[in-house]
Amino acid sequence: MKKYIIIYIILFAILLVMGLTHGIPFGITISVVEEPFGILPKTNKHIVLIYNIVIMLGCMIATIIVTRKKDNTIPLKWLVPIVMLGSFVFLPVGMSKHFLVAPKETIIQAWSLISLAMR
Repeated sequence: MKKYIIIYIILFAILLVMGLTHGIPFGITISVVEEPFGILPKTNKHIVLIYNIVIMLGCMIATIIVTRKKDNTIPLKWLVPIVMLGSFVFLPVGMSKHFLVAPKETIIQAWSLISLAMR
């Protein structure tokens, strides 16, 4: 039983670190839009953080496998995957980068499922 608690703590720690650091900032570029911003160009780039989504799905699959083990006798163990699924709402799945040429400025905004739903 102790090893299952440690596994759950490690999986939640991975998700916590990903939430605090916004995960891996690389992924699939959806669109790049160059807009004139007065006489200075501005570039908007939208990225889907595919590596973060893969890590989230890997943690969810590992949690389901550990929960379904017969020798896992933790009481109310079925709540762990539900809580993990609920935490996915707050983890980053996309990113917007806005580049200005002069003054040299970059604005990075991470998206989560809840921020997308609130738009």
